[in-house]
Amino acid sequence: MIASVPPLSLDIQASLGFNDAMIGALTTIPTVCMAIFALVIPRLVRRHGIGWLTVGGLAAITVALTLRWWSSSWGGVLFLTALLAGVGIAVGAGVTPSFVREWFPERVMRVSSYTTATFMAGAAIAAAVTVPLAQWWGSWPAALTVWAIPAFLATVAWAVVALRRTESADRSEFVMRLPWRSRTAWFLAAFLAVNSVAFYILLAWMAPSYDERGWTQAEGGYLFGFFSLLQVVGAIAIPRITSRLADRRPLFIVLVLISTGVVLLMGVAPEWMTWPVVAVAGIGLGGVFSVGMALLPELATDAHDAAGLTAMALFVAYAAAAVGPLAIGALLDTGVTWTAVFAIAAVFTLAQLIGLGPLQRARAGRGSRAPLGSG
Repeated sequence: MIASVPPLSLDIQASLGFNDAMIGALTTIPTVCMAIFALVIPRLVRRHGIGWLTVGGLAAITVALTLRWWSSSWGGVLFLTALLAGVGIAVGAGVTPSFVREWFPERVMRVSSYTTATFMAGAAIAAAVTVPLAQWWGSWPAALTVWAIPAFLATVAWAVVALRRTESADRSEFVMRLPWRSRTAWFLAAFLAVNSVAFYILLAWMAPSYDERGWTQAEGGYLFGFFSLLQVVGAIAIPRITSRLADRRPLFIVLVLISTGVVLLMGVAPEWMTWPVVAVAGIGLGGVFSVGMALLPELATDAHDAAGLTAMALFVAYAAAAVGPLAIGALLDTGVTWTAVFAIAAVFTLAQLIGLGPLQRARAGRGSRAPLGSG
């Protein structure tokens, strides 16, 4: 959904006269929605259940994608669809940890990695295919709108699941538990925040940066699609590896340091081993993010606790991430170089080392469950 826009940024700017800040806003708006709705999702889960809430989120995305058909005649449509899509994506991201904890309590780490990988796979396909579709049809709005078809099919599929699935009977007794006083929860929120800032900077600006440095729009889209595809690999492989380790921290440190190095290379030497460098960045960022998302249900005692921790962590993460694409767009409008942009992304990538705190807590708590409390 979001990943289909950046590869077409040059076409959108040429057609609608958008500057870099406005292009960045198309990524920022849904991220702001994701932050705001993160705090509301647990209450919506209580009222509607995981299944039907997911159906509603997918329906919002379907409507947003359908409206993009008219985006070339009125640029404001793109901002409206970014808003609707942000609501739908916020629902999906917000219910996932509770869904994993309630529906797959014995396979938390594995199912978490699969759900995260699914999100990344969608981004990879959208980024790689949207530009060729726009060139084939001769219409970038048509290429953006076509993604309404899989969104509609997913809505129907989840409606069938919701009709057949009987969820926990104690939803009426749902108690919102936001661990604002928990130091571990804040470390986890900060970890997901810096990861999200780095990712959304790359999401919004990787393809345009290569387009402006000699690549075609299609090549830039393929490159970001490849980056997203390797994120899928990292999201599946890294949690499976770490689940077998007594201490996940050494591998985590290596991933963060290597990811930081290759993000810097993308800015300093974009033509040097481009595809391997982007592959390593994708595996590193995808793997680290997947570990972070798996920590949400892992550190929770039950589905309700997972909902509260997820609400708090994603609110902080997306509120921080929303600033990234817009700020970078504003900096680009003032003449900042692409090298500086990737250096900024690398700073946030390195800051993921703050995730060592939650990993230590998860390691100490294996085999027993205790509320996060204030520790």
